Amino acid sequence: MKYGWLYRLADTIEQPYTQLVEYGRDNVTVARMELQDGPTRKTMYVTALYYTMTCMTSVGFGNIAAETDNEKIFSICMMIVAGELPPIPPDHPELNGAYCSTVKSRKK
Repeated sequence: MKYGWLYRLADTIEQPYTQLVEYGRDNVTVARMELQDGPTRKTMYVTALYYTMTCMTSVGFGNIAAETDNEKIFSICMMIVAGELPPIPPDHPELNGAYCSTVKSRKK
């Protein structure tokens, strides 16, 4: 079965899984089945953390999403930094003045 985010990750980074199957004495019964190769444990954890941070910060995925580990780590750090910044108040004159005056002039 090739369902789930780990298989999709393996295909995206071009490190597919291989399946090792050992059969029983009758050569019909599967005694043991194991996945080999595929993404590294680091890549799996970074991808899971990236997904969690993206959902929790409500940044969303959009059309552009990080694919490599370095891109994901950078995005996670930026989400943490941006989460610590105070919001811009809507009546802040320096940051919001030009926009407000444009909107007010169009309403007239």
